[in-house]
Amino acid sequence: MKALIIGQIHPDALLLLKGKVSVISMSQAEFDVVDTMDCEVVVFRTFNPMFKIQLDKMPCLKYAVLCSVGLDNLDAVEMKYRGIELIAVPGTNANSVAEHVLYLLFSLLREDPKRLFAELR
Repeated sequence: MKALIIGQIHPDALLLLKGKVSVISMSQAEFDVVDTMDCEVVVFRTFNPMFKIQLDKMPCLKYAVLCSVGLDNLDAVEMKYRGIELIAVPGTNANSVAEHVLYLLFSLLREDPKRLFAELR
């Protein structure tokens, strides 16, 4: 089985995949200029669109793995019509989101602690 990774995923996940399937990795820009790919699995993220034009490039596609939250970057109806199983893994970026919230909180506290607590009331 061949898996296409569009963009980057965690190195540990990539190692796990490489032990199970044949992995092809490429950037979104590289994928945009490809005519066809003979992969059964595609792994993509929020900033990688997966609409009819992208699905047409992968006629053998069986599984689409979305490593993100939200479905606004894909055509779920078209995937269902083609028999492609959509696998969403929300929460994969939960730690990053929590770290970003803490960063913003500390940034606000550094600027003006009184303002922050006034906005929380």
